[in-house]
Amino acid sequence: MISGAYNFLKTIEFFYYLKKLGYNDWFARDIFPKEIDTVETSNTVTTNDIKLMKISEYIDMKKMRELLVDKNPPQTIKYLCSLL
Repeated sequence: MISGAYNFLKTIEFFYYLKKLGYNDWFARDIFPKEIDTVETSNTVTTNDIKLMKISEYIDMKKMRELLVDKNPPQTIKYLCSLL
């Protein structure tokens, strides 16, 4: 599956939590496109992962922690969308 295709914000959230946990090593995607171009799909996944990682780097950790503690999804989504 192409990164972010179905769960755009969850993919950004994934990279946010990697950063929060201090993980800065490698990761892998397990994709096997059988009905579409394999090289194009792999390149798209890599490109999307890099872009979504960069978006997640704009998330202010203190601000995000406050939003999560407040448990106010509309404010959290507004904040995340403001980063796009």
